[in-house]
Amino acid sequence: FRICSGSAAMAGSDARKRPKNAQALLGKYLAELRGLISKKGALPRHETAKLIWRTVRSLREHYLSKDSVSKDSGLERWLDAKAMLKELVNWDKFKPEGFMPDSIQNVTEEHAEKVLTRYDNFLVSGNIDTKHRAPEILGETDLVCFIDKPCGFLCQFGGDQTDAPQLSGRIHGATELLNGPTSKIQLHEYLAKKLKTEVTEATRAFWKSGAASTECTCQSCEKCCTYVAGLCHRLDVETTGVVVVAKKLSVFNDLRMAINRKSTSGAKKFYLAITHGKIPEPDEWNGWGSCTIALKWDIEKRMSLRWDDEHDAGNKGLGRDDGGKNETLTYFRPLKYFSGYTLLQLQITTGARHQIRFHCAEMGYPLVGDSKYGAPQKDRAWAGRVALHAYRVELYEPVTGNYLKAVAPLPPDLLKILLQLPACDDALDLRGAKEEGHLQTREDHPQLGSFFQKAKGSTFSCEGSGVVSPPWPCPSYEASQSTFSTPPPWQRHTSQEVASQISPPPPTLPRRRHPSSPAPPVSPPPPWLLHPSLTPPVSPPAPWSPAAAATPPLPGTATPPPAGSHTAGSDNRRVQRLRAAVKRRRQIKEDSRVLHLSFLVKRRRMIERLRGEFHSMFLPM
Repeated sequence: FRICSGSAAMAGSDARKRPKNAQALLGKYLAELRGLISKKGALPRHETAKLIWRTVRSLREHYLSKDSVSKDSGLERWLDAKAMLKELVNWDKFKPEGFMPDSIQNVTEEHAEKVLTRYDNFLVSGNIDTKHRAPEILGETDLVCFIDKPCGFLCQFGGDQTDAPQLSGRIHGATELLNGPTSKIQLHEYLAKKLKTEVTEATRAFWKSGAASTECTCQSCEKCCTYVAGLCHRLDVETTGVVVVAKKLSVFNDLRMAINRKSTSGAKKFYLAITHGKIPEPDEWNGWGSCTIALKWDIEKRMSLRWDDEHDAGNKGLGRDDGGKNETLTYFRPLKYFSGYTLLQLQITTGARHQIRFHCAEMGYPLVGDSKYGAPQKDRAWAGRVALHAYRVELYEPVTGNYLKAVAPLPPDLLKILLQLPACDDALDLRGAKEEGHLQTREDHPQLGSFFQKAKGSTFSCEGSGVVSPPWPCPSYEASQSTFSTPPPWQRHTSQEVASQISPPPPTLPRRRHPSSPAPPVSPPPPWLLHPSLTPPVSPPAPWSPAAAATPPLPGTATPPPAGSHTAGSDNRRVQRLRAAVKRRRQIKEDSRVLHLSFLVKRRRMIERLRGEFHSMFLPM
């Protein structure tokens, strides 16, 4: 018993008043329901339904009463209650004025007690025990957010044409989505209802407009950012892991370009996969192998197929989603062997649909659970999903140049698959595992070994570098080829499967390392840039020469600064000019590519339309 004085005691009692009353109110009905359950035999449905209806009506009156501390907070708590009690109540038919049997779902007393107990725990602890796992925020800045996508969530850009992204019907909050009947939840819808950013506010405004189609399909502008709540890339429905989300409309295009960039200045995306078979450890490029098999997207089969220059010559003008050629590059290395299985680490430079699944199948090592690409159908019974996880994403923030790194620990369902794999007798410490150190997991399983460690603390880091998208090291290239590993594109002939547009690195550049190695340390700035009171060091003046003294400066030109002089303002202006020039160059290149692709698509459609008109006019019926 404490005696509090002043306004602090009044504010504390008001803040605790409603949750305590709601908890006591719910406890009263829970005790009554448990008393009914303790009786032997089945209870009349009418009696149980009326008890649930009285419980919900009392909670509604309590949250929306005039005695509430805040009208907005009371309404928010009532919406949370509706989301968590969705399994018991049909809200379309619920009427607080009178009891209607159809307004209560046909559930057992035990299930009703379980749902109400879950809501009671939420009132006590504030933790929501939902039916489906909620996406977790791994880390965020003012511009970018990294989300850990669970299995079952959908990433959709609104279809191949102009259809607006789908929604889940009459659902008011993110919690209600997680307690819905299906785990196939649209990730953009959950983010728009959960987060409060500039992008999500624009997305909710687009929903209110009731538009059934989109005005743009470039997937890079601010309008397209609004349609998908800032999602910068996609993952398959059963693939878990890191997803990059834009919080500001102005950075969406830069993030999309960084993720899709096929050069060393793009984002680094690392995946973990469990494959069938034992993949040999490559000898080249510090233990990394590569696969550059070109692919095409089959619209009818909804899967990627191998590109054949001879048979697919007629599809060269099509886009990447219409059956055109996709140049791809995937690096991989084994981390751990099991009996008949391999834990594989991959890094993709390109981002084609099903790229990892296709490349692993082409090499003869399909992913566990991926029956679409050659894995046994029985995998679905014991694995339950495709064993693919987006483990880590590293990129440079568009405006600030900070180096961001987000890690998504291995989820429990993937750990369950690993626990079912038989151990390997010759499971030695591979080179990739030594360089990686350890893998972070959601749960602690000592039987898997010290290589798997439960994540402690934050898995997100932000390092201020002050440099906008500097190139990081790439693999060393002097190595021999293997049966399934190919050298980088800039060391291959044009007749091989490689993107001919990729130019070799300049010979003057220093030797580069693999993308998995850490970024080179950045030297600290000079002290006079951090402290204006200090002056930069000035080198001694150059010796006098008659030629220099006899040559006066031209009219209208400024006298050059002395040798060794240096100012922060000149550097800042130079960096700004370089940034603007690079941005203009990228925008011009992207606009020309989009116009060229749109022209090819329109020309193909026109040809098909004219061909159909010709057949209808001249061919006999």
